[in-house]
Amino acid sequence: MFTEDVTDFSGKFWKLERNRNFPKPIQKPYPQIVLGSSGKRMINIACREADGLNLPYILLTELEEKVQYINERLEHYDRDPKEFEVSLFNTITLVNSQESLDKLIEKINKRVPEEKRKTKEEILNNQFIGFLDDIKDKIQKVEEMGIKKMVIVVRKSEGITDPLGDFSRAFL
Repeated sequence: MFTEDVTDFSGKFWKLERNRNFPKPIQKPYPQIVLGSSGKRMINIACREADGLNLPYILLTELEEKVQYINERLEHYDRDPKEFEVSLFNTITLVNSQESLDKLIEKINKRVPEEKRKTKEEILNNQFIGFLDDIKDKIQKVEEMGIKKMVIVVRKSEGITDPLGDFSRAFL
């Protein structure tokens, strides 16, 4: 599909006849193929077939274990981890006061049944919420685990007027 004008393919689940992929990608021999998943089956497929993996909404306390599993699978398939991109997809919520942070944690806990509610510390340790310096520290920890790219959604909380501006200024 990336190199031929017309492509035919017949596999176990899919069949393509006279498929045209236009315009052709600029990258040679093809664009980077990155799968998005955190399940073991898809991680295995990504490590065998793809160029990278984007992990969505992984709890920070579980991230190191996921990265280790990915590296084990890459080793199993004789792939170089330096040539395989692991990225993280997550939401970042900035606050500028303790009151805003407490309200945000309360709001998060109201969304789940009482028996599944987390402590304030569990929420703060596992999610990208908090003051700018806290977020920067969490991103640094993610980078230390070997993840060099994050796909993020920046949300604002009470008192933050331009979360993306505040966030981007902190990293420039």
